[in-house]
Amino acid sequence: MYSWIGPLLLLLALGDTPATTLEPAPKAGEHTAAIPHDFHVSFARMAIEGTMAVVRIRMFKDDLNQALTFREERDIFVDASPVSDSLFQAYFNEMVVLRSDDEIMAGSLVGSGEEVVGNEPMWWYLLEFRASETIENLFVSQRLLSELFEDQKNIVQVQHFPSEKTYSLYCAEDAWEYTMSFLND
Repeated sequence: MYSWIGPLLLLLALGDTPATTLEPAPKAGEHTAAIPHDFHVSFARMAIEGTMAVVRIRMFKDDLNQALTFREERDIFVDASPVSDSLFQAYFNEMVVLRSDDEIMAGSLVGSGEEVVGNEPMWWYLLEFRASETIENLFVSQRLLSELFEDQKNIVQVQHFPSEKTYSLYCAEDAWEYTMSFLND
C-alpha cells in the first residue's frame, strides 16, 4: 500500500469544511422537506497515488433525489442503504468518466452519508478507482446533475502524490472535460 493513501482516505472521509454540522439522517421511510436553494453545485476532492484514485463528493440531497428519480423513472429518496448506494454508484459511473491513458476506471463505493451544512441537507460519497498501471495522465469528465439543471456547476479539486501537483476543475456548460498530466515537466 502506498504511504499516502491511508491518510488521504481519512482526509477525504472527514470532509472539506470544518464548520460542518452533522445531524442524523431521517429514519427509514421518513423524508425531510426539500429546502430550496438558488444554485446547483457539487464539490469533489480527488487524491491520486500510484494506481489508485479516491474521490469524496458531496451535493445537495434534494438535487440528488431528483437526479436518481429522473434516471430510475420512479420516486427515489436517498438514504443510507445498499439499494440507494448502488443506484448512486451506477449513476455516478454513467455521468463521471475517469480515464488513465486509455483505461476507463469505474468507481467503487466505499462509503456514504448525510450531513447538514448550515440548513442545507447534503449527501456525500467516497469512491475508489483503480488502474492497471500507474496513473500518469488523467482525463476527467464530470457531468453529475447536468441533465436536470442548466446552471449546474461541478467543482473537482485534484491532488497527485507524490508530485503534489494540484488542479482545480470547474466543470460547467462548455467545460465538462479536462485532461491532466502528473509527469514531471
